Amino acid sequence: MVIILNHWRGATSRLRQGEYESDRRLLQFLEALPLGICVLNPDGSVHYVNVMANALFGDAGIPGSCDARRKAAPAYIAGTEELFPPDNTPAFRALAGHSSKRYTLDVQVQQGRIPLEMWGTPILSPEGTVTFAVVAFQDITARRQADAAREQVTRELFEVNQELDRALNMELQLTDAAARFVPHEFLSFLGYESLVDVQLGEAVEKEMSILFADIRNFTSLSETMILEDNFKFINAYLSRMEPMISENNGFIDKYIGDAIMALFGGGADDAVRAGIAMLERLNDYNTTRQRPERPPLKIGIGINTGSLMLGIVGGQHHLDTTVISDAVNLASRIEGLTKIYGTPLLISHDTFLQLEDTNRYLIRLIDRVSVHGKSEKVSVFEVFDADPPDIRNAKLKERTHFEKAVLLYHVQHYSEAKILFEHCLHNIQEDRPCEIYLERCAQFEKFPWGSENDPKTLL
Repeated sequence: MVIILNHWRGATSRLRQGEYESDRRLLQFLEALPLGICVLNPDGSVHYVNVMANALFGDAGIPGSCDARRKAAPAYIAGTEELFPPDNTPAFRALAGHSSKRYTLDVQVQQGRIPLEMWGTPILSPEGTVTFAVVAFQDITARRQADAAREQVTRELFEVNQELDRALNMELQLTDAAARFVPHEFLSFLGYESLVDVQLGEAVEKEMSILFADIRNFTSLSETMILEDNFKFINAYLSRMEPMISENNGFIDKYIGDAIMALFGGGADDAVRAGIAMLERLNDYNTTRQRPERPPLKIGIGINTGSLMLGIVGGQHHLDTTVISDAVNLASRIEGLTKIYGTPLLISHDTFLQLEDTNRYLIRLIDRVSVHGKSEKVSVFEVFDADPPDIRNAKLKERTHFEKAVLLYHVQHYSEAKILFEHCLHNIQEDRPCEIYLERCAQFEKFPWGSENDPKTLL
């Protein structure tokens, strides 16, 4: 019996020694944790706090505890002055037998208000009653400061981005504004992406079609308007013409009063289509000008195709774009011929030869004219696609007769030419080219051997 008793006492001693060793290791673990740990008794009094908890709370108790010596520190909803609901603190919930997720509370301690991340869980007996409530917490001051710093950086980056957006938007507006004065297409032909890069004297040779357009009798029209109305009238007209050019792959090089000079680098067809579109748009515009003080407008369009130089001219303080070429001068003079022949759209033979398919358009030969400084004459063609339907159909029907009559005239068979022109004029009412040729034929009948009064057309 003594042997059994001694054996039992030895076993009990070893068991107690094991429990003590286990408790000691647990305490070492709790003390080493970078978290505050507080164990509460079922009545809410403090059973144990680790070093971290003591460092944070000192003599104060954690929010939700009920200790006679350690009065619970006041807690606030994070970032506010509103008290955190006591019955919703992790300690209170753990004492009630409920685990809680992490809550962020601002706790008032001696060091000041500290942001804590806190959570809790109950330790239950086999019968399900609370024996202890364990609450863990962590000082998140550094995290909050980092978050605040990150938010500040984000806010500053956002403001910088806004400034960049405003600067970019301003640059785009300036670029757009500059493009209204200097077409981007012009810069592209010179090899520039920006107006900032432009250098005086830069130039490039290019094969292009040049279009000139001018309002007929603009001087007379402008004399009936005050200056302000003049500007409104010109802008109303130009704003309707400009899209017809850009939609056909051209760009306006300059406005010269009521006149338009446009360039087309993609082909003669673009220029001709633009001219037709301008006349059709003008017809639509004239439907709104039916009052006596707003007479319908008439314009003349001349197109030539050839080699030209695009470049930058000017001085140190003022630059401008310019186009220099005989082809440009000829286009302007062909536009002037529209006044003589009473035809809205004339093109040169160089433009005619550059068209992909002349059958796409309604074209008739008008004349072969002399050019100052050149020995060879220039053939001029009328494009009449935009004429009123009855006139267009009549010109198309008589085109062969008319062109034959022009050829007879130029080989000096004036009598035969006169007969054909009279036939054409009978079917094409008030066709000014027919009237001009009949006047010339009459002149040659009057002066059959030629004289200083011989009718000529010079460019």
